Amino acid sequence: MDAKGFDETAILKKIQEVEAELEETIQRAQAETGEKVRKAKEEADQLFRKRGESIKAECERWLQNEKSEGEKEAALIFLAAKVEAQDLREQVGSKIEEGSKHVLRGIYPDLSEDLHK
Repeated sequence: MDAKGFDETAILKKIQEVEAELEETIQRAQAETGEKVRKAKEEADQLFRKRGESIKAECERWLQNEKSEGEKEAALIFLAAKVEAQDLREQVGSKIEEGSKHVLRGIYPDLSEDLHK
């Protein structure tokens, strides 16, 4: 104990316990956020893949039946939609990841530097 009656060893031990608990909480939050981001990306991939496959099948059917200018244009629109879907999927994934980081920064402001990695 020091002159003021504080037990420095007990205080240091308590600080270490709190730091360990905080580190565990941070790691758990990062793991949970990572899992949510992964699941959201998988769902977005499935959605865009399913949508793209149905559009592609319809375009192929149109092209097999008749090859009018409008149907050729529809096939080109499909290709453009497929490219746009890929871009949207990437945007959705990055927005989810940014949102997760923002939430973590709000909960754990000291993590800002770690989250930029």
